[in-house]
Amino acid sequence: MVPGTAARARRKSNIPLIVAGVAAIVVIAVAAALIIPRLFGSGEPSYQETATNTSLTYGATASADGYDYFYSSTLMAICRAKPGGSDVEKVLLVPTTNENGYEMPEFYVMNIAVTGDDVFYCIMRSEMQASSSYYEVRSVKADGSDDHSVYRAQPDSETNRWINGLYAYDGRAYFGVVSTSFEYDASTINIMSTDAAGEDEQTVCSLDDWSGGTPLITPDHIFYTEYSYGSSASDSHSSVYVRSIDGSSAKQLYEEDGATISSLAINGNKLYCMDYVNGGEMRRLLSIDIETGDCEVLYRTDSNENADLLTLYDGAAYLMRYERGTYDASTWDLVRVSLASGETETVRTNLDYYNPRMAAMNGHLLLLENGQDISSMGVRVGVVDPDDGSVIEEYVS
Repeated sequence: MVPGTAARARRKSNIPLIVAGVAAIVVIAVAAALIIPRLFGSGEPSYQETATNTSLTYGATASADGYDYFYSSTLMAICRAKPGGSDVEKVLLVPTTNENGYEMPEFYVMNIAVTGDDVFYCIMRSEMQASSSYYEVRSVKADGSDDHSVYRAQPDSETNRWINGLYAYDGRAYFGVVSTSFEYDASTINIMSTDAAGEDEQTVCSLDDWSGGTPLITPDHIFYTEYSYGSSASDSHSSVYVRSIDGSSAKQLYEEDGATISSLAINGNKLYCMDYVNGGEMRRLLSIDIETGDCEVLYRTDSNENADLLTLYDGAAYLMRYERGTYDASTWDLVRVSLASGETETVRTNLDYYNPRMAAMNGHLLLLENGQDISSMGVRVGVVDPDDGSVIEEYVS
């Protein structure tokens, strides 16, 4: 999805080509969902809420103890804030370097996940030689102290490795480590878990012949997609699976020919996703019963529009709707779709956050402008009223 640029000038990316290539592999699919308190509520996030914020924003946001956590490339820091005029706190400043003739971060923050006072974050450190670049999960306290590494995914001469997805529950981080041969003839994803000290690392399970996007990891289950591609668009195939966190009791929830499924989101006993009909232009919002596999179409795009799933909140899906065929769209509409009835309502028109990510947290929606790649995450960050889509406050403007 390339929604386009906003009306005002956007920051040019200084990211090296090697970084952009790796980022393209990582940003494949998304996930998650929830029902939480109303506007400006507080309290600890649920498992579903944590999964939502981590996945549908690619880990650009998290929440804990009433704080919104996010990474801002404008502030060059992992930050936290509460709406209502409080100052944005910089939890961790990212160091910069001028080695390439311009200022750039020493590493790129890919994902954030928070549990209690522990802030886990995944970085990608880029080197000119691809074999020297690596992904790493690190942990830091919410006050910025005790920053340290807990896991590193390092490529070798035969295998590339990267981290795909990051979640945190009950003091532990969960994440996928993808291993792919440089010929791309085989991929495996190991679901890993570690404590904040990095002293209790565990391989939860391994999935061979991996061909899917970012897995949705809860404390009990893993939800994921698998793709296969034929000689034509109609020959492609997508499947959605769920399996126990220990790798057992796997079952296929749903399969579809001639389409690509993405944007997994869980709410209660339903899994929600977007599908794209290959060879055509239509996108649909699907509801899949986790127990029975029954599928219902809640929303389908019109002939002149495109749509992407942003988040779930209070019994509804929030979609970004924009004009089909517009590569450089400067504005988009926020659309709310009832998860119960499929009733659709345009909440707000002409929002201009470019390539947006949205998370439902602490009783409001958090909207992030994320530019074109990982070097411009959180250029703007705003608190949005879920009822009318108005930007109540901008943390970063």
